[in-house]
Amino acid sequence: MSRIQVTWVVRTRNGQVKGPYSTEAILRMIGEGVFSGQEMISKLPDGQWTQISKETAFYDKLLEALEGVVEVDPKKAAKMEAETVIMKPPTTAGGAHTATGANTTNNNSLPGGPSKESFAKLRVEVDKAPAIDVYQAPSQIAPASIPGSVTANDVKKGSVIDLSNVKSMEKDEVVKKLKGPFAILLVILLLGVWLLWDSGPARGDKIHLLAPGKSTANLSDGDVKKKLNEALFAMEQDTFESYLDAQNKLVSIIEGAPTNLEVRALLCTVYRELWPFAKQDAQDQKTIAMVTQGTRAINVVSPFGQVCEAVKLMTTGRYKEARGTVEATLEGTEPFSLLPVLYDYKAELLAFERDFANAVPYYQKAAQLWDKWLRPQVALAQLYISQENFAEASQVLRGVLTRNPKHREAKILMGITEYR
Repeated sequence: MSRIQVTWVVRTRNGQVKGPYSTEAILRMIGEGVFSGQEMISKLPDGQWTQISKETAFYDKLLEALEGVVEVDPKKAAKMEAETVIMKPPTTAGGAHTATGANTTNNNSLPGGPSKESFAKLRVEVDKAPAIDVYQAPSQIAPASIPGSVTANDVKKGSVIDLSNVKSMEKDEVVKKLKGPFAILLVILLLGVWLLWDSGPARGDKIHLLAPGKSTANLSDGDVKKKLNEALFAMEQDTFESYLDAQNKLVSIIEGAPTNLEVRALLCTVYRELWPFAKQDAQDQKTIAMVTQGTRAINVVSPFGQVCEAVKLMTTGRYKEARGTVEATLEGTEPFSLLPVLYDYKAELLAFERDFANAVPYYQKAAQLWDKWLRPQVALAQLYISQENFAEASQVLRGVLTRNPKHREAKILMGITEYR
């Protein structure tokens, strides 16, 4: 009697269901680079959906691919992708699978961001006040409404106009017409000043991202804690100089404690913030890829590795794939210390698509979970300004400048809001 062959179907991050495949076929496609390990897989006929990376049958092959043992042939991978059969997703006994992230506990909060006492053991406190579930229903959140302006020159029908005020009214009308062009000119001028005044590298030179070297002598727990506290404080200031300082400290920690996943993910986050000031050449891309690969090789299913993966994709312009990685990680039911970073990235990717209304609550959630990190707060203020919600923008920026009075971008944005 012949052996019954196990078959599988695979659902990509774009929602396509492909297959069926044999176990051997999936192993071969992992080796060829068709599957990265983030896709969902189900055993036919009635298996449950789970990530490929969590199936023991494929775990070793994924590790080989991450460690570079398997040579990826892009042409062969593209050919196998083109020959893939797309089918309807199977329904399980418990009902059709949905990827809405309904189990995500978005009402939890992490006050103050990553804990400096126990960075690896953060817990989420339930927020008693009603909060927006930004993962389940951001599309239902309406953008802030802007009431129509009423000028002092609005005249009710049937009222009498005093001819002595005609010249004054004409002057007001001219000022109103010129206000728009002057505002645009002021914004351009202020942005130009900011670009010249920005805290980038001296003399406008671009930098190279700093890659961790070979492991040195092991750091004591006290040294790791001290350097981590300093790196977190530097990140929270959200300036070029502070991110550069954080990069140096995080690299030194990794060289003394190379398996610390959280520190590695923080370094990837810093790389993302330094990217606009980097040379962005092959060397910088290799640095990010190396740290990402090393982090995922330590634990392929860790969300910290997915933070690095998202950074790698965004810095190479693969925004659609980056959004898929971020959303797949946010679907996890267990919170972790860098959850606010993923909310910030989700908001940034939505804003990149000009979906400002849905980006706002994600920035708000990121700022709530790590309130000392100024980056999502400044980005939120920028969105408010783009929506002409200057009162909200001003309130956010005042909080930023209270924490860091030297934050240059916040100063410029504050000037714009005060002018309007």
